Amino acid sequence: MGRTIFWLGAGFCTLAAPWMLGSEPLAAQWWLFSCAAVTFIGGLMVRFVTTSTPGSRTAWRVQVVALLFGLLFVGYVYLQARNPSMQVIFSGKLWTLLPLHEAAGPHSIAAPFDCLPGDWLPYKNAWRFLLIFGTAWLFTAGLVLGLVERRDARRWVLIVGVNAAVLALVCLVHRALGERLTLWRYADTVGFTGSPVFFYKNHNGAFLAASLAVVFGLAWTTERKLPRHVWEGVALALWAATVAVNSRAATGLGTLWGVSYLVMRWRTSARLERPGLGGRRWLVGGAAALVLVAIVGLTGGRKAIERFSPALSSPVDFVLGDKYRGLLRQVGFAMWQDQPAWGWGGGAYLYLFNTYQGQVPQLRAQIYREQPNLNRFYMVNADSDWVEFLVEYGVAGVALPCAAVVSVAAALWRWRAWSQGLPLFLGLGAVGIILHGYLDHVLRNPALLLLLSGLLVVAVRLAVPRDLSRRKPGGGEQVGG
Repeated sequence: MGRTIFWLGAGFCTLAAPWMLGSEPLAAQWWLFSCAAVTFIGGLMVRFVTTSTPGSRTAWRVQVVALLFGLLFVGYVYLQARNPSMQVIFSGKLWTLLPLHEAAGPHSIAAPFDCLPGDWLPYKNAWRFLLIFGTAWLFTAGLVLGLVERRDARRWVLIVGVNAAVLALVCLVHRALGERLTLWRYADTVGFTGSPVFFYKNHNGAFLAASLAVVFGLAWTTERKLPRHVWEGVALALWAATVAVNSRAATGLGTLWGVSYLVMRWRTSARLERPGLGGRRWLVGGAAALVLVAIVGLTGGRKAIERFSPALSSPVDFVLGDKYRGLLRQVGFAMWQDQPAWGWGGGAYLYLFNTYQGQVPQLRAQIYREQPNLNRFYMVNADSDWVEFLVEYGVAGVALPCAAVVSVAAALWRWRAWSQGLPLFLGLGAVGIILHGYLDHVLRNPALLLLLSGLLVVAVRLAVPRDLSRRKPGGGEQVGG
């Protein structure tokens, strides 16, 4: 019973999160929260009622430490929500900020929970981000509790891989048809990107790139040739889909994962090479490359590849995300310097933007140069979660999720995860999402948050050496690896 409940919740969260428009709409987030709660309850039943073996105590300790840091961060966001220091006062579609009291400790801005009638701006407040981060924590805790055995962890990875294959197919068909509505039905009023599954193309690309790393891990650990070639074919489709959605950071990361896989495969083949196979391998590789070029051409990927040309003329600006993003970060740093310790609260960047954008006049000049008829000057986010997290949660808040990630990374390093196939690629997928957060607002998207947390949990469960996972305090042996 416990396993059934767990897999119903975990399966829905894992499979449905990207398909509900990236779980950005409020209704999707409530659904996700409910299923994350089911995952958590099912995980409790699996860990303490259904399962007779405790699994890996070593992995469990690392996961629990990371969970505690995550819970502290959720509690921090709750304290912010309970202590608004300013309130947004609307006059039509414009607003002013009314001070309520002197900002002290974790605090926030009292603002709408969601979009307002007749206004399409994605308003959010600290309570909304408590819902988002709370959902991610419940899901993560559910996985830690429910994925007791290695085969359970591998089953979750397989679910991600199959979902990724379907996502790649839908994205390629969407782009080949030249469709401009997300999922053929929905129009995004903020991003204007016409992304296939997510409203925002860089969210779509980040999810595909992380899933691509997972699929490479599945291909690496599959021993039989036919299933391995199937997963390699899925990886090619995912890379082409990543290019097609026109996200430069995601395409770069996906290409890096592909090169890493090819290098690893080449080194392994060089040690086990049999005479007479080299020519056939080159022939198959050439044919795959031709098919890939054809797919990219049919899905409009050529335009996306052309966007990499600034990497040659202005490599530094290209890596840092162009001058526009740099100016947005400057506005964010100006905000952060006024509340460096505690931050301004979840969602505050949008409401503070017009107070601080005057300190970076180059940004206004560039925006009006590109949009001279613009009559409502605003920026929804800093286009960099690294900066926006500092703005909204301060050093005290940001230190908590960073500590959770560092604790997991230290364990993976200690267990030499880079020498293991599947944990390595799961870790690369997680690292890719975090790095992408420097250039975009991907770390607050619910679907990406759930994928990131799942990758870290499962990487720990699979990376722990079997001799450690079976060792009990006092020298005994525990059953279950």
